[in-house]
Amino acid sequence: MKHTLKPDPRRVRLEQQAAAAAGAGRLNEAAQRYRTLLEQFPGHTGARVSLGKLCLLRQQDAEAEAYLKPVPSTAPERGEAVYYLCLVYGRGERWAEAEAAAREAVQRLPAFAPAHEKLGAVLLENGRHAESVAAFRQAIALGANGPTTRTGLAKALHYQAKFDPNLDGPGRDAAFQESVRLFEAAVADAPENAFVRTGFADLLFALDRFDDAAGHYRILLESDPHTLSVVINYGLVLARIGSPERKALLASLGEEHLYPNGAQALDLALALARTCPHPQPEPVDAAVATLRALDPDTVQTAAWWQAQLDRFNPETCPDLVLRSVFTRVFAWSIPTREAVDAIAAFVDGAPVGSYGAGNGYWESLLRRHHSLDVRASDLFPGHRFLPMERVDFHDARPRPEEVVMVSWVLNDSVVESAVLALLERLSAGQKLVLIGDRPDPAGRPRACASPRLFGFLKNRFMHRGGVDLPHFAHCHDGVDLYVRR
Repeated sequence: MKHTLKPDPRRVRLEQQAAAAAGAGRLNEAAQRYRTLLEQFPGHTGARVSLGKLCLLRQQDAEAEAYLKPVPSTAPERGEAVYYLCLVYGRGERWAEAEAAAREAVQRLPAFAPAHEKLGAVLLENGRHAESVAAFRQAIALGANGPTTRTGLAKALHYQAKFDPNLDGPGRDAAFQESVRLFEAAVADAPENAFVRTGFADLLFALDRFDDAAGHYRILLESDPHTLSVVINYGLVLARIGSPERKALLASLGEEHLYPNGAQALDLALALARTCPHPQPEPVDAAVATLRALDPDTVQTAAWWQAQLDRFNPETCPDLVLRSVFTRVFAWSIPTREAVDAIAAFVDGAPVGSYGAGNGYWESLLRRHHSLDVRASDLFPGHRFLPMERVDFHDARPRPEEVVMVSWVLNDSVVESAVLALLERLSAGQKLVLIGDRPDPAGRPRACASPRLFGFLKNRFMHRGGVDLPHFAHCHDGVDLYVRR
């Protein structure tokens, strides 16, 4: 006669109670019951995995990681634990760990479509665009064919077409075309999905279909006027659309031209503001009034600028028109007397090398008001406020005696890698001035850079002070001063 061990009734009861609470959406109760189960039965892997999943749902990522991390080695059959760990790492932008976990998850769960989808998303973040495309295609082949998955594939194709040097011309065109088709279908299926529509708008922007992109950005801002990337990109699009005369004026900005004085630049800015095709008149009128009050050859105080920006608010009078014009003609961040003086004091008479200087407005103010020796460069010098060399970040060779100045590093893997290559060349004791949108209090990037760059600065540089800047809506601009360790 065979004898089988009966399951412990206490364990069964706790499992049933915890599962019932989780199924009914009573997450706090479910978590407590799973904790009790794990306390009474420490080897209960199911309770550990369930607690990890519940902590993920409750945004408790550190607790989720603590519960899940032992599972892959103690219970290798529980492949879902690795998948949940990948979600933890991805949410924390720990992309190297997320990629390793995602690859392990698809090995353990080869038929689990969400694992392949997550691998695609992580590879996209890590700039591995061709591999990302393959992972998303596998997820779709396994049945994950919703709008979000198709959007992931469309974004991967978009970035592959934009950045992959191995694609030839026809291959690049085909990737862009497939991306457009996927986005069109995804937006039709899920018109209220902001993730889907944002991806499509960004693709249209990249394809220079500015009017189409503007329409999608407007829809997004009508439902949520506070999403930073949408606000910024809509401003950039506004700086590229309008009447044929306005478009001709905008096109001229890309031509190499040295302003003889700030007044010429201001006249151009006023013309662009007056003809901006914003659907409401109030933002246009407020932008024109602000520009009329500006003397571009004078460095205004932070208080003066704040008084101008107080004309605007995101709901009834957004600053998009002013932002789109100011960033196109002058600079991405607003220069103030306090910030320019702080930079000059930090530089202390040394030469300045500004890389990715854009229009060179900040640099011209440092020259004009502090007589500093400023050498400015950019890969695409157009209309500008001072003479400029054509230099790529990646090829730049800063002189050991100069203070390096960098502004608004885009959250773009190609740009950021080039900036990191530049910063690696700085000598011990060399100074750095960084201008742009700052990370949040937890150190997470907003509009500029990524954890990779900010981590590099934290480890390789000493922070020597900073200045808050008045800023456009949803941004948190500042000047930060560093010294290379």
